Amino acid sequence: MTIADRLHLHGQSVLVRSTMDQRNPPTALRGTIDAQSTDGAERPHLRIVLEYPDMFSVPAHQGVIELDDEAAARLLAGERDGVFEFTIDEPLEPKLPDLGEPQVS
Repeated sequence: MTIADRLHLHGQSVLVRSTMDQRNPPTALRGTIDAQSTDGAERPHLRIVLEYPDMFSVPAHQGVIELDDEAAARLLAGERDGVFEFTIDEPLEPKLPDLGEPQVS
C-alpha cells in the first residue's frame, strides 16, 4: 500500500463488526479511519477510531483499533463501492477508560 493510498483513507467511514457477536441480527459500530504520520515514519500509521457515547455511568470515550500491514490490507479488501467494512476477533464492547479513584466530597 502506497503512502498516497494510506493518506486517501484518512477520514473515511468504516463499519466494524466482531466475529464474537452472537446477536441476530448482528451489530456493528461505525468508525473513522485515521492516517497519521509520526516523526521519522516513512508512511502514515493507520488506525480505526470508534466513538462510544455517554452512558449512565461511563463518560463518552474513544476506542482505537491499531492496524498493522496485514490488517490494513484486510481493510482495503473489505471495501465495496466506497464503503469499508472491517471485522475484528474481539468484542465490540468498549474497553472502559481508567477513571481513577472515585472522588468523595
